[in-house]
Amino acid sequence: MANQAADTTAMANQDADTAAMANQDADIATMANQDADIAGRITEQLKSLVINLPVGIVKLHDEKVELSADIPNLDKLKIHEYFLHEENKVLFLGEGNFTFSAAVASFRGTWNNIVPSEYYLKEDETDYSYNKLFRTMIVEMAAREDTTDSDFRGYVQNLVRLKDEDWKPRAVDAVDLNETWNKAKTDELEPKPNTLFFQCPWWSEVHTLISEFFKSAKDFQINDDLLFLSICTDPFYFGRYKLQGEYAGYKLLGADDAFCKDMFVRGYKHQNGYTPEGYNKALTREALNSFVTLSYRRHEPITETTETPSTQASDAN
Repeated sequence: MANQAADTTAMANQDADTAAMANQDADIATMANQDADIAGRITEQLKSLVINLPVGIVKLHDEKVELSADIPNLDKLKIHEYFLHEENKVLFLGEGNFTFSAAVASFRGTWNNIVPSEYYLKEDETDYSYNKLFRTMIVEMAAREDTTDSDFRGYVQNLVRLKDEDWKPRAVDAVDLNETWNKAKTDELEPKPNTLFFQCPWWSEVHTLISEFFKSAKDFQINDDLLFLSICTDPFYFGRYKLQGEYAGYKLLGADDAFCKDMFVRGYKHQNGYTPEGYNKALTREALNSFVTLSYRRHEPITETTETPSTQASDAN
């Protein structure tokens, strides 16, 4: 009897294992079907892709996107328009997978004066394959349910237009800009960027990271240069930034809640990561849709020097 009971238990365990394996196979099959759907959509759209649309097309659901609200004190320019102008040289910081700067480049229509960077670059350069970047962005675009086939073709086309030889990622540290930029320059005559963009900075002490970034930027930039800081306004994350109303040397111009959303539909894939303590930076779809870009202008008031009594006496003589 005891042996029969043991056999029955063993058979039950085998059945449970078989059921678990069946569930795993079902999950794998579901994932494979999802991947196949995405791959099928990519293949179908690329087959019908014709490179004849204007560069910089901005379309959603067959309607032109309404540009975001005016940024105060920015000469009536809107943030989208600012990034369209090639003369604005933008250094993108802390990127990870470089998809954000690539999305902005596809929006601008060129890599000209778009400088992607990460605080360190791995020795294995295959990690920074342009084909890998391209594929990552197309898969991200194809997986979105809120993008029409027409929009998808337009966004892919803008990405295709970019020249891979113009893509030059650099190793630049957001909290040591002068030192690392001087090492990352293509040559001694390369001018500094007049614009900094830090997309979703994150660390266990993220408020310290942001404060140190502003200190470094203050020494790096000159008056009237612009700085953009994109943050997540989801309550769980927002409180950890401990943002100050103003940072020394910078004037807050305003906020924009549309620019990052438009980069998502152009293939920006948020880079998940972990702090040394294991704190995950993975964000939910709702959190990803809550990004806001804060705009700052480098502004150091000029202090007038006053003459000392000894100087005044010397002048009188």
